[in-house]
Amino acid sequence: MCDVVDVEAVTDAAPAPANAELAAYSVHDFQHTDIRWRDQAQPGPEFVRELPSKCVIHFEDGDVDIPDGVRALAGPGRALDTEAQQCACAVHAVFGAPSRGGKLAAPDARLLALSLLSQAPRKAMSSGTIRDKLRLLLHTFWEEFMLRHFRGESSDEIDLFAEALRNTAPQVAEECRQKYIQYQNKLETVRITKEKVSQQSANFFTAALEPFVRKLAVEIGYLPALDDATSHGVFEGLKEATGPDGFIRGSRSVGSAQLTKFDALFDTSPAFNAIREDFLVHGDMSSTPQKLLDTIATMLQTSEPLSMQAELFRGTLALWVQVATVDENPPLPFFNVAWSAYLRAIQSNRYFFLADELVLMCELANVNVAIFKHLGERLCYHSGVFGNPGRIVCVKLLCNDRGAVHPHYERVPVAHTHLTPPTNCHAAIFVRT
Repeated sequence: MCDVVDVEAVTDAAPAPANAELAAYSVHDFQHTDIRWRDQAQPGPEFVRELPSKCVIHFEDGDVDIPDGVRALAGPGRALDTEAQQCACAVHAVFGAPSRGGKLAAPDARLLALSLLSQAPRKAMSSGTIRDKLRLLLHTFWEEFMLRHFRGESSDEIDLFAEALRNTAPQVAEECRQKYIQYQNKLETVRITKEKVSQQSANFFTAALEPFVRKLAVEIGYLPALDDATSHGVFEGLKEATGPDGFIRGSRSVGSAQLTKFDALFDTSPAFNAIREDFLVHGDMSSTPQKLLDTIATMLQTSEPLSMQAELFRGTLALWVQVATVDENPPLPFFNVAWSAYLRAIQSNRYFFLADELVLMCELANVNVAIFKHLGERLCYHSGVFGNPGRIVCVKLLCNDRGAVHPHYERVPVAHTHLTPPTNCHAAIFVRT
């Protein structure tokens, strides 16, 4: 992933709504009379139905960076019926108010989201937090939208963004396609090289070279030194080649429980190829055989030369290192035009907001929000934005396991909890898996 994105070059040329400079975004202050059970619903004033599902707000010990004021929300919770039309339930769940239909609803919800997100490039100039989240989203657009689009995958969000990019910057869209082709060609080169390594490994992992390989394993930390009998359990080469499930590690073949991973290096069965590859990259920060090659070069200064076939294998390892660097980043012009394309894509009622997009909205709206996943009867903490004046808005994400079907956001009303003394400026927001 590219570490540096020139945020100043990111444009927001897509038309922004006229109210994009609003100083605050209102969050409804619920009264007891706003909430009714379904059998209490009557025509007349605006109201919101309380849903019959029960839930308990729960925090794990491992949940970090959660203010005490948020942890105080733990306990029984309830959910409010939230508008689900036009894929904008996240906005309705936070900015919505009671309606005559009994659902929590925000007028012009998608326009409100556009209003917030249109401000991101400008505000990123002065906010490191917003800048980091903007960079993350730009990479998400490439990895989750464009790469998947080029692979032939389809979803509303993928299709909308790819179409918007073609319409707003056709030349950049073509550069992206060419970059993907280069990326795939490089991956294929790496795959072919690894296959050659597997085929030639029998020339290196031989009985004749076992003493050399054993010494090499000690040097790279795969085996303990011969005089070290104190810490066998921590060395990778002494672990069993067969996992707890009875299969050889990295394969679906049944193995022997008596065989160590080091011993398995010398078994020519293809079932042990994954174990051999793991040995070749052991301890290397880039997961290539570079460390192994450097260690072999040092050892050969004081040992007999390798056989011709073993040297051929060594050369193939060097080729693996040479081709292993795969540039997965988009062409640089993509970062300059992606936000404009994005702002056009999200104007469609088919676009469902991603988790990181919703978190960015929170930052832009100066929001305190706690987001929970609804798992069984528990609301488990997922994410949040804190540190702003005003109340905490709680939202739960009703997940599903139906593939591309979108989850649903619902508001969770809680007692008025503030992180700091309340002000007249309130805002909040949402998330998705």
